[in-house]
Parts: sequence; structure tokens; C-alpha cells
Amino acid sequence: MKISLSLFAKLFLTFSILTSASLTLTGYVTYRNMAATLNNNLDKETNAYLDQKMKALTIFVNDIDRMGSSISQSPAVSDFLKNTDQDVYFSSFRQLDGLVERIHAIRPENIGITIVSDNGFTYNFGYTLSDRQIPFQQFPWLPPSHSYMDKPFLTPLHDRPYVAVKELQPVFSFVLQLTSNNLKEHGLLIIDFPMEVLNDFFETSPSSAELSGVFVTDQNGAIVHPVSQPFITAKDLTDMNGTSRMVKNDTFYKVIHKRDSATGWTLGAYFMEDQLYASIDQFRNSTIVTIIQTILLCLIASFFISRSIASPIQKLKRLMKQFGSGDLDQYFEIQRKDEIGALGVGFNGMVKRIKELIQLVYYEQNEKRKAEVAALQSQINPHFLYNTLESINSLARKHKEPEISKMIVMLGKLLRMSISTHDDLVRIESELEYVQYYLEIHKFRLQRPIDYEITMDDEMRQLYTVKWILQPIIENAIIHGLDRKQHGGSIKITGWSDGEDIFIQVADQGVGVAYEQLQQMRHHLQHDSDHMTKQEKKVGLYNVQSRIQLHFGKNYGIYLDSVLHEGMKVTVKIPRRTTNESL
Repeated sequence: MKISLSLFAKLFLTFSILTSASLTLTGYVTYRNMAATLNNNLDKETNAYLDQKMKALTIFVNDIDRMGSSISQSPAVSDFLKNTDQDVYFSSFRQLDGLVERIHAIRPENIGITIVSDNGFTYNFGYTLSDRQIPFQQFPWLPPSHSYMDKPFLTPLHDRPYVAVKELQPVFSFVLQLTSNNLKEHGLLIIDFPMEVLNDFFETSPSSAELSGVFVTDQNGAIVHPVSQPFITAKDLTDMNGTSRMVKNDTFYKVIHKRDSATGWTLGAYFMEDQLYASIDQFRNSTIVTIIQTILLCLIASFFISRSIASPIQKLKRLMKQFGSGDLDQYFEIQRKDEIGALGVGFNGMVKRIKELIQLVYYEQNEKRKAEVAALQSQINPHFLYNTLESINSLARKHKEPEISKMIVMLGKLLRMSISTHDDLVRIESELEYVQYYLEIHKFRLQRPIDYEITMDDEMRQLYTVKWILQPIIENAIIHGLDRKQHGGSIKITGWSDGEDIFIQVADQGVGVAYEQLQQMRHHLQHDSDHMTKQEKKVGLYNVQSRIQLHFGKNYGIYLDSVLHEGMKVTVKIPRRTTNESL
């Protein structure tokens, strides 16, 4: 089903849809871009943060490794590993104390350095050993000896049962395998660091968001930091890669972590998404409110804009409908200078022009009726009837019955043709028949011979012309031309066509007119034919001129040509018409 909408509805819907769609799309794109930017910035800052901590951890490990290398390469340590004598064992402490004291300065935060030989001797620095026969190789936090032969090893957090004081203090240890210079004897170097060393690494957090927490796992996946109540467990990290999403207690977290190749440890940070996206959600909510408010304002503006465009057009439509119903007194008030105002100007001009044309048509029709009545009256004027009846009376006195009968018959036909036709246009053939009767009657009436000739093809005779235009011309030729001569004369009627125009010429061999009089007649025919017909009672040529131009326009009418004492030519120009319908 086709739905028809008004111009106002179309404009309002168009403005509303375009505004709502563009604002919604803009807000959505802005929100997505902001969220993407925030995520990218968070990833960059968190990775930079982790890289920084990883770099610090690497430096820390390198320092410990340097400590271990210095100790493992010392001849005193090699001698300690090779020693099997109890007396020599205690005497070696002096050399080892000097060596370890210097190396301890590299990382003074360590809280104990231990050397254990495979021969069962133990050296300690920085703490008091609880028992010199403690089996270090059996501690669970130490891996099998073959797993750390090629590189240092960082242990998970563990307590220290080998110390006399604070044996439960959690520490992580740097473990390095030692070898004597003869490569036959071995031992372990254990450097203990308190758990607080890791806490110092994670004192700061990325600036773009509040960290929910950080974590460190060792090479076995065990949580190294934080020790107490770790939020992320080794199980949580099983299926995670660099950047992951985790659900804990119905809360979503974003997790970013990296593995340090030097230590095998993993450093990571996690963020609560509600806090992470709080600014985004706030921006989203404010954007939605702003878009809704803007859409409402745009809808209001669209309503008034649409109404300002559609209202005058609807008013113009209403005026045109009333005008089409026949109410011609319509006027569109011009209050704008845009295209709608131009339409109003055009409508007012059209109304004015149509009213003028209606008045002109009314005037022309009235003038046609007056001209036709005047022409009808001219056909049977009393003077003509008196002369005709006088001729009949004279003939009757002379007893010329055949001529009397002929004149009465022709007069009857002439009068019958004058009153029988009601059409404005008649065939040229009928007009010629009419003037033939008229001329025949004049031949009986006049005392001198009068001849006439009609030359016109049959095709032209079937065309149409305004009725009663030839008789006044012929009457002028007889009365004002031939009547003034003492001898007879002739009248020639000729017709021809030129494209879409046809011409009928009436030529007489009468007295003609002087050039000045001819110019005056031409002027009156061209400019004053209506005035001459109504005011000056010139019914003949001027009446014919008025009726032709009323029917066919100013491009058609009568043209005069005359030479004094040589006659007059009256040429009638009318359009080619094949029907009697008026334009």
C-alpha cells in the first residue's frame, strides 16, 4: 500500500532521520575510538611498567650473578670445597669472611650467604647457623642438582630452618653450583634475600589507571609475589597469554604479564574492568545524554524549519485550489525573498494575468457580438431595401416580369443567407455565394453594366473565414468606386495561399483614392478600426478589420492599395482554417 505524506512530514522525517543517524553514528565512533585509545595507552604504559620492573629485576639478577661469579672463582672457595680436614675447615673462615664481606657490598640487602661443600662443611655469613650438619640438599625448595648446573637458580619463597634466629622469615634464594679448580669437588652457593626486596620493585604503578594488583611467579609457576593471599594463582595463569581477561568473583579483570628470560620469572599486572572503563562509561553516558539532548533540539529545529518551508507552500496550494474552483480573488502575501517568495510572486502574476485575459476574452466576445450585429444590420439597411424595392417598382411599371421575378428570388436568397447562419466562421464558398447574389442584384439595380469575376480554386473554397467580410468590401467598391463613374466597371475577386496564410483580394476599376486619403485609411485600419466602427459609425472596412483581428489576432486583417483614377485593391489576409471551431 502506497503511503502519501505531506511535504511537511517528508521534510520533518528527512531532517529527523539524518540528524539522529549522524549524531548516533558520531557518538558511537567517538566512544569506540576513545575506548580503543584508552586500551592502547593502558597496554603501552603497563608494558612499559613491566619492562621497567623486568629491567630492574634483570639488573638485580645480574648483580647476584656477579656476586656468585666472584665467589665461585675465588681460590679460597676452591680450597674450601676441596677441604676434608675439620681443623682446616675453621681456619678457612678468615679468608672467606674477607672475600664475602667485599662481595656482600654489591647487594647489601641480602640477609645471608651460605657455602655448602659436598664434603659436608658449611660456611655462613650474615646470620648464625643453627646446626652445621644441616642437610641442605634435602630442602624441597632446592631443585635437583642437575637442573641448575649450567645457570644460576632463583628459588621460590621459603623459610630458613638453618638459621638460629627468624627461621620462619620468608626469603627467596640465589643458588649457584660451585666447582673447585681441579673440577673434582663441588658445592652450593646460597644467597638469601628477604621478601621485601620484591615489594620494592612494585611500589609505583602506571599513570593511566589504578592497578588492582601486580604479581610475580617463578619459573615453576609458583606465586613469588605477593605471598600473603595472592589474587592470581598458578592455575589462573595456565591458559593466559600476554593480554588476557579473567573472571574472579563475578568481576572481570584485564591481565597483562611478561616472562623474564634471564630468571624464568613472570611479571604481571591486573586491572578491574569496572574501574578501568569507569572513565569510558562516564564518557559514554555523558555522550548518550548529549546525543539525546542534541537530537531533541534538532527535532525541534527540524519541526520549525520544516514548517517554515512547508507552510507557505501548503498555503499556496490552498490558494491555487480555491482559484481553480472559480474564486479568482486570491492573493499570496509575499513575506520571503527566497524561492518560495518567487513562487508567490509567480502565482500573483498568474492570477492577475488570468483575470486580465478573462476580461479581455469577455470584451472581445462582446465586441464580436456588437460587430456581427452591426454587420448584419449593414446587410439589410433601409437604403438598400428602398433602392431594391424602387427598382422592382420601376421594372413592374415597365412590365418586365422575368427580371422582377429574378430580382425577388435573389433578394430572398440573400436575406435568407443573412439570417440563417449562426456560426462565427463559414466556408469561403458560402461567402462567395453570398456576394454573388449581392452583385447580381446590383447589376439589375444599376443603370449601367457591371461585370465581376471570381478566381479561386476548389481547395481554397473549402477553407473557413469570418462571415460577412467580402460583402462590405464589394459594397464600398460599388458605391464609392463604380457609382462615381459614368460608364460601367468591373470587380475581380481573387484568392491564393501562402504557407499557412490565405489571401482574398477584391479589385475594382473605379475612381480610386488619392495617396493622402489612402494613407489615412491605412492608419485608421491599423490603429483605430474599433473606434471608427463604434464612434464614427464606419461599418464597412473598419468593421471587417475589427472582426478579423478579434478572431485571428493583429497579424491578420485588411490591406489597401489604390491609385487615383485607376481603382482600388482590398486584400484580406486570414489564417488557413479547415474547421469552423473558434480558437
